[in-house]
Amino acid sequence: MVFVTNREYRKSRRFATTFTLSCSSDDDGGGDGGSNSSQIYTFEGKKEPFNGNGDIFVRLWCDDGAYEDENYGDKYDLLPAGNIRNGKISLNLPPSIDNKYLRSSLHCFNENDCNLSVVPQDLTDTHADYLVATIPGRSDCRIVLGEMDGLMDGSTGISFVYSSAFGTVTGTRSEENLNLNLSQGWNFIYWYRDKSVGYLVEYFVTTLPTGTTLEWFLGCNN
Repeated sequence: MVFVTNREYRKSRRFATTFTLSCSSDDDGGGDGGSNSSQIYTFEGKKEPFNGNGDIFVRLWCDDGAYEDENYGDKYDLLPAGNIRNGKISLNLPPSIDNKYLRSSLHCFNENDCNLSVVPQDLTDTHADYLVATIPGRSDCRIVLGEMDGLMDGSTGISFVYSSAFGTVTGTRSEENLNLNLSQGWNFIYWYRDKSVGYLVEYFVTTLPTGTTLEWFLGCNN
């Protein structure tokens, strides 16, 4: 199966829903994009360890991308971001990102329903909602990090955000609430939905809630 992140319920290029390097709530969310080897799992009716191999890529949007999204026609590139060896994932996100992938962090969908504060004001970013994997004998494979129950019902997840500099993004944007303390480079953003209001309100933070346990999952179409 392919896990569907909450970002896919609406087409957008924005702060995503995505990791902490130690997968603990004490991590600050920033880093150089490296990760220690961790087990990756599949979920085909039940959670099972994946023991195969593959290569990992991060999908970044740009006007002159080599690939085109089949649903919306937007173009993107796939940049090498690590590998899977014997079921263990080694994440190695690109240490620097070309400016063609970056856009202003002060990004609103509706100017009448946006109250964001961005410091510094020229902060730029790019994001990925999931990682792409090439697995022998499988197709349309994605890698996500999160809590299994939250990933299954679309209530929580992790997104990958590359920031051009240290900065903060706070405030509201439509139904989103952001409280992000970003490091220069890759950041791992935890998002969750407020179930009490029908999943309509979303929160984005750079500090994991206490007790959160994150695991890697691989989902493919076949």
